[in-house]
Amino acid sequence: MRVKRYVVSSMPEAMALIRGDLGKDAVILSTKEIKTGGFLGMFGKKGIEVVAAAETVSPPAPSPAFAGEAAPEPAVSAGEAAASNGSAAAAPASGFREPASQGMEPDLLREVRDLKTWIRQLSGAQAAETAPVHVSSLMERLEAQEVKAAWRERLLADLQAKPDYSLLSEDPQALWAAAAEHLQMWLEPYMGEKPAEHSRVLHFVGPTGVGKTTTIAKLAADLTLRHRKAVGLITADTYRIAAVDQLRTYADILGIPLEVVFSPAEAARAFQQLEQKDAVLMDTAGRNYRSELQIHEVNSLLRSSEDADTLLVLSLTARTPDMEAVAQPFIRHGVDKVIFTKLDETTVYGAAFNLIMDHGLKPAYLAFGQTVPDDLEPFRSDRYVKLLLGNQPNE
Repeated sequence: MRVKRYVVSSMPEAMALIRGDLGKDAVILSTKEIKTGGFLGMFGKKGIEVVAAAETVSPPAPSPAFAGEAAPEPAVSAGEAAASNGSAAAAPASGFREPASQGMEPDLLREVRDLKTWIRQLSGAQAAETAPVHVSSLMERLEAQEVKAAWRERLLADLQAKPDYSLLSEDPQALWAAAAEHLQMWLEPYMGEKPAEHSRVLHFVGPTGVGKTTTIAKLAADLTLRHRKAVGLITADTYRIAAVDQLRTYADILGIPLEVVFSPAEAARAFQQLEQKDAVLMDTAGRNYRSELQIHEVNSLLRSSEDADTLLVLSLTARTPDMEAVAQPFIRHGVDKVIFTKLDETTVYGAAFNLIMDHGLKPAYLAFGQTVPDDLEPFRSDRYVKLLLGNQPNE
């Protein structure tokens, strides 16, 4: 491996030098801010110290004709280079191919990927900073909404590729409309049929506190009062007595049966008891979904059949990493539909966009407020994008 140190004023300058010296497969091992020049440590100019490396293929033994040439530059290990620079960060330079993971320590590989992501985000931020004022406002709005940098960058690139971009950038109303059109176009493939209209049995899963029980009550009331369907309820949320009592109260008001189950055998009997109902809605306990054992425990209660579907319930008050931590175990088990709740308790909506676009989840409903059954509506991409973008700035 060849390792070289550069002192530059900017990362683009460093990457150009690295690409020229070490080639397109070069890897950045560390970066840190330093001061150059000055007197007694004062009046120095800020710079960036970058250490980069490239794999080298051992050359064949030199022929006698080349015996007098200088020996190749000695290789320095990535660990030695990082230690000598006081930094453990390592990543491929922007535009460079990520190095093969074979033989690379897991921690080093993760740091390589993290710094690669950071460089890409930095490049996107620099592009947004140099954009026209209305475009910058749009990007700032999406950043404040916690839309991931990768999607903000893609939207900016798509808008810049439009033939009328120069006109759009000067007209906030047209710019916001173009952005809304793109976002809705991206969301459209995930706008499917509503599960309550096409599945007889619906299971509701998710962490505690996201509003599963209230959402079930809203949907049960909607199906009973508006669609005139015969509905039955099942609850396996026996860890919280209040949850059973809450659902029983709604069941009594609506005049529909409620079955309480404690085991897979009881769940099977409950489904049999409600076999003649047009719709059966099942509540499950909010458990620790970081535990695979508890995921299996919940799954063992669910009915597996063609007329059954499972909906993941997530609160919009949670951040994207928290939502992902809950969603991923269910995604691995085939759950691909989601209900977003507590719309009325937040003004930041980007986490839903990230979950849909990054993980292919299909949004079924939006829930807000405590009014049954009114505060529940089918997820509509146009309404959601309007919330995400907000009002365009004035001229």
